Amino acid sequence: MNSDLLVELAQLGLDGDKNKLINYLKNLAARSADERKLTLYKKISELLEDYESSSKVQWQVSGLPTGQVIPIRGEDKLWFPKRLEDRIGLVSRLLADQTLPEDIKVKFNRILLHGVPGTGKTTIGLYLAKKMGYPIKYVKVSDVISYKFGETLKNISEVFNDGGSSIIFIDEFDAFAKSRFDSNDVGELKRIVNSLIQTLDMLPSNKIVIVATNLVETIDPAIARRFPIKVHVGKLNKSERMDFINFLVKQSYIPIKLSKKDLELFDAILRESDLKTVDAIKGVIDSSIVSAHVEKAESIYMQNIAISMLNNRLIDSDTLKRLGSEKPDLYAKLIKLFSIQYTKTDVAEILGMHRNSLLNYGKEI
Repeated sequence: MNSDLLVELAQLGLDGDKNKLINYLKNLAARSADERKLTLYKKISELLEDYESSSKVQWQVSGLPTGQVIPIRGEDKLWFPKRLEDRIGLVSRLLADQTLPEDIKVKFNRILLHGVPGTGKTTIGLYLAKKMGYPIKYVKVSDVISYKFGETLKNISEVFNDGGSSIIFIDEFDAFAKSRFDSNDVGELKRIVNSLIQTLDMLPSNKIVIVATNLVETIDPAIARRFPIKVHVGKLNKSERMDFINFLVKQSYIPIKLSKKDLELFDAILRESDLKTVDAIKGVIDSSIVSAHVEKAESIYMQNIAISMLNNRLIDSDTLKRLGSEKPDLYAKLIKLFSIQYTKTDVAEILGMHRNSLLNYGKEI
C-alpha cells in the first residue's frame, strides 16, 4: 500500500465519516480486482463482508409504496430565488403536461441539478418530484455502489427497472457517472457509465430521472448530453440573500428585529465569511433561534446573531484578521457587537488566537 493511499485512509478514519470510508474501500476493492491485486481485493472484500454482516447493512433504495408521494415538510414555506422559481415552474409545468406527444416527453424526462454544496439541489429535486405526484425513489451512492463484481450494475438496473410511473432522484450522481476518460478510473466504473448511457437512452416517458451533483465537470460528457434540462443552483447574490433573510425573519417563531442597517451589516458579514448558500444562511438563523430559545430571549437582535456566529465558529480568526487589515469599518462593527457580551480574552479563546491580534477591542479585562 503506497503512502498516499495510507494517508487518505487515515484521513477518512480521523474525519469519522463511515459512509465515505466504506465507499472508498469499495472502490479500492474494485480497483484492486481490475489491477489483479487479488490478495488485497480478497482482504478488503472479507473486511467489508464481515462489517456488513455484523451491522446488518443491506442495499436499499429509499422509496415509498406505489401511489404515495414523499412528504416535504412545510412545502408552503419553501423559498427559491426568483431566477430559479421561474425555471422550476417552467420545468414542473413541462413535466406535468399530459398533452405532449410521447416522442417529445421522452426528450424532457431527465433533469440535472448542479452547483456547490448547500445550494438546495436536493430540496428542488424533491419539490419537482412532489409536484408530479408520482411515487419517488430517492437513491444515494451508498445505496447502490458495491465492492462485489457486477453488483453495482445490478443495483442500478433494479433502480430503473420497476414497473409503472415513477420519479427516480439520484443524489451525488457524479460518484458513478464519472468520465470514462478519467485516468484514475477503473474498469468497473467504465462499465457502469456505459450501462447508464444505455439505460437513459431507453428510458420510457412515464419515468422521470432527476439527478444532483456538486461536480458536474467530472460527469462523463455522453451522460451529461442525455440530460436536456440542466439547472445550475448557485450561491445567492446580494438581492437574493436579502430576500432570503427577510423570508427567514418572517418565518421565525421568535421575533427577529433587524433594522435596514442591521440587514446590510448581516449581509456584509455573510459575504465576507463566504456564507452565501441557502443552507449556510439558514444555519446562521437557526443557530441564533436555538440560542435565543435556550436563553429564553423574547427577541433576536443583530448582536445575538453575531455572537451565535462567533460561538459556532462561522466567523473564524482568518476572516477577522483579514477584515482588520482590509475592511476596518466592518471589523470595527463586528468587534463592537462581540464586546456587548464578551471580553477580548473570551473572543481570543473562542477563535484560538492571541488576544493581542484583536486590534481596537473595546472591552478590556
